[in-house]
Amino acid sequence: PETATDSDIRQKIRTVGDALYMEDQVNGLNGFLLWMKLFKYVGVTARIIRLANTITYSLRDVVTYMFLFAIISYAFAILGYLLFGSELATYQTMTDSLVTIFRAMYGDVDFLEVLDTGGTVGFVYLFIWLVVSVTVLLNMI
Repeated sequence: PETATDSDIRQKIRTVGDALYMEDQVNGLNGFLLWMKLFKYVGVTARIIRLANTITYSLRDVVTYMFLFAIISYAFAILGYLLFGSELATYQTMTDSLVTIFRAMYGDVDFLEVLDTGGTVGFVYLFIWLVVSVTVLLNMI
């Protein structure tokens, strides 16, 4: 019998892991498509048709708003990463920085840590982010 080496075993496990990952992606897409199909069949009542028409009518504006908000959020995340990335764990990567600024919108950020590390710059950064994010979010209404 032939013995498998560690690299052969790792390769087989990686292949299985990749296949499972792809299966998860396909299942997620199928779930989304099923929800969209459900809206097609539910559209028999007047209230649901009115809701679907409203969503369809406003979709362009919502996508434009989301694009604008994503650009602004990404810009502030880059700024936070550049200002505090080497000193604060919550800004060490771009992903951490994005998560931190979204948490700051809900007040779930350590303001004192940012103020101690960045001083006036940290205060101005958080203040401007909170004002801009709230302004943009309220502008959607």
